[in-house]
Amino acid sequence: MDTGSRKDILKKPALYLGLLLALLAAGFADWLIGDSHSCVLLHLPRAIGDRPSYLYSLTGGERAALEQPVAVAVSEEKELVYVADVGTDRVCVFDKNSGRYLYSIGERGKGAGKFNYPYGLAVFSDGRLWVSDPENFTVQEFDAKGRYLRTIGVADYGIKPGLMCLGQDGKVYISDLARHGIVVFDAGGRYMGEIEAALTHPQGIQADSGGHLWVVDEGQCQIKKITGKKVVRSVTVPVGVLPTGMVKGLAADNLGRLMVTQSFANRVLVYDGRGRLLFTFGQSEDPEEGLNLPVGITVDEDGRIYVANRGDGRVAVWGYPG
Repeated sequence: MDTGSRKDILKKPALYLGLLLALLAAGFADWLIGDSHSCVLLHLPRAIGDRPSYLYSLTGGERAALEQPVAVAVSEEKELVYVADVGTDRVCVFDKNSGRYLYSIGERGKGAGKFNYPYGLAVFSDGRLWVSDPENFTVQEFDAKGRYLRTIGVADYGIKPGLMCLGQDGKVYISDLARHGIVVFDAGGRYMGEIEAALTHPQGIQADSGGHLWVVDEGQCQIKKITGKKVVRSVTVPVGVLPTGMVKGLAADNLGRLMVTQSFANRVLVYDGRGRLLFTFGQSEDPEEGLNLPVGITVDEDGRIYVANRGDGRVAVWGYPG
C-alpha cells in the first residue's frame, strides 16, 4: 500500500468523528440541552403522565441579574429566550442553547423603547417581538435585534394590555386588564376586535391547534376554554386554604397538556385537553428546584418548560432528561 493510500485511510475515521461531533453540536441524534454548568440530553414528553424534572435556571448572573421576571417567550428561529423583568423594567435576552445572557431591551421610563411594567411577550417567526406594558398602556414592537420599531395603538381603544400569546392563525391575543376581556390584533398591529366572553380578570392565554382559546381567569381561579366568543368549558383550579386568586400564566406542550402557574402555591398544575388535573410540579424545599411566586410560563419545541419566578429573580427551566 502506498503512502497516499495510508493517508486516505487515516483521514476517514477523523472525518467521521468530526461529522458526528458536528451533528451533536447542531442538536441532531437528540436534543442537546445545556447551560454554563451542565449538559443534558432531553426528549419530548411521550406519555400524558410524563413529569418534567428541574434542569437549571436563567438568572442573568452578576452582569445583568434578573429581579422580578414575570413573562418568558422563546424564538425558535433565532434560538433566543426573552424574559420580561418588572424589577428592572427591561426585557433580558438569553441564548436558548447555552442559557447565557446576551443583552437587554429597553429601560425605565415612558416613550419609545421604555417600560414602566413590561408584562407580556409575543415573538413572531421573523424575530419581531411585542412587549406589553399595562402601566404605560402600550404594546411596543422591536425587531429581531431588539431595536425599537413602533408602538401598537392599544391606547386608542382604552386597552390596558396584560399577558398575551401568538395564535396559530397569526393573530395576537392580549388580556385587557381594564375591561376584563381579550382583545385581538393582527400581525401588522391592526385592531381586530374583542372577545366578549364572560371573564372576571383574564391573565395567561393559550391558543390551541383546534382554533380554541384557553384563558386563565384569575378572578374566578379558573381556566376557561373559548370557542368563538363563548365559554364552552370552565376548569376550577384547586386552592384549598390558599387565596382564590394568583393563577397567572398558561402554556401548552406537544401533547396538548395545559400548564398553569399558581403563584401563591409555588407550583404548576398540568391538565389534559379536557381539563382534567394530571399532576403538579414545582413545590420543593430545595430553593434551587422549588418555584417562588411563578407567573409566566412557556414551552419550547424541544420540550423545555420555562417558568418565570417573580419571587426569587430567575427563570426555572424544566424538561425530560434521558
